[in-house]
Amino acid sequence: MGMKSGFVKWSMGWLASLAVGAASAQAFPTQAVKIVVPFPAGGTTDILARQLASELGQRWSVPVIVDNKAGASGTIFSEQLARTAPDGYTLMLTATHHVINPGLYKNLRYDTRTAFTPLAQVAVVPSLLLLNPALPVKNVQELIQYGKDNPGKLSFGSAGTGAVTICRVSCSRP
Repeated sequence: MGMKSGFVKWSMGWLASLAVGAASAQAFPTQAVKIVVPFPAGGTTDILARQLASELGQRWSVPVIVDNKAGASGTIFSEQLARTAPDGYTLMLTATHHVINPGLYKNLRYDTRTAFTPLAQVAVVPSLLLLNPALPVKNVQELIQYGKDNPGKLSFGSAGTGAVTICRVSCSRP
């Protein structure tokens, strides 16, 4: 079992154990559980949510549904959830955007630190820096120097505003 797979299974077990603890007070869950992903379907967070939903659905014997509500780096649904009374059946699986967004959006209408209750870290996702082999650099320092010496000649791709890749590139810019 790989490290990522093991961590995801451990996280799922931990989340399931929350239900066991709640079951001593009352049965949980007694209805479908919804995991909302504030990003488009097909991305890393969505894939993790679907794995989590499958495992929790089997353990809890109730449907666990993934609902994607994308927009504005996750802030649209996050605001909606922050304004909704907690029901114990709506979970949000988010990513680094959630903690980065307060620094990017000055007028968020919710506080990411107080409006949500964190349950578990589900995964650790590495970032990769891939370059065209024709680029005349051998390490990150040379890449940064190349960017300084050749303004406007480098470009990059990311998952969008608030993604950790944006932050890493912005911190490395000349």
